[in-house]
Amino acid sequence: MSCNLPHHLPAITISSASMPATNGFHISSLESYLQTVGNVNQSSFPDDGERSKALLAAYALVSRLESPWETVCRVAMTQVII
Repeated sequence: MSCNLPHHLPAITISSASMPATNGFHISSLESYLQTVGNVNQSSFPDDGERSKALLAAYALVSRLESPWETVCRVAMTQVII
């Protein structure tokens, strides 16, 4: 099994905004969310405290979204061994 992790957020295109909701999250909302987070960077925050809050929320989101194998890839297989 290979471990392919992107070094940046890939561009995601969802072609059908009329798809049904999954767990209360509509595809059109997903498109809007992806566009919004795709434009966020360090300068999007007024200070490091706000940036840190957003970073913790992003870590929490990743932990809810990624599979156990993706976690292994991210944590263990991308580390350089000296």
